[in-house]
Amino acid sequence: MAIRDSWGGLVTLVRKSFSDNAVQDLEEDDRDPFALRTLVVAYQKLGKHAESNQAAETLLQLNRPTLEQALIVPAFRLQRQGERRTHFGGAEPRTADTPASR
Repeated sequence: MAIRDSWGGLVTLVRKSFSDNAVQDLEEDDRDPFALRTLVVAYQKLGKHAESNQAAETLLQLNRPTLEQALIVPAFRLQRQGERRTHFGGAEPRTADTPASR
C-alpha cells in the first residue's frame, strides 16, 4: 500500500511539475523512504531548501524494517555524506559532539 501511495505521489509530482499539491501528497506519507527522498528533490527544485533539509534529516534518521528502508535509506545516507564533504571542503562538518580542532 505504501509503495502504491508513493508512486501516486510521484506521478502527481511529475504531472504537476513539483506543484504544491504534489508536495502535499508526498508530505502526507512521511514514514515512507521513497516519498521522503522524492520530497527532498521536490523541495530542492522548488527552492525550499530549509524544507528539503528537514525532509532529508527525517529520511536520514528513518529506521524501519521494510524493503523500502533497505533500498533507499543507506544509499541516501552515503549520498548525503558526499554532499556534506563537498560543501565543507572535504572535511566532516562539526556537530555538537565533535570537538573543535585547536
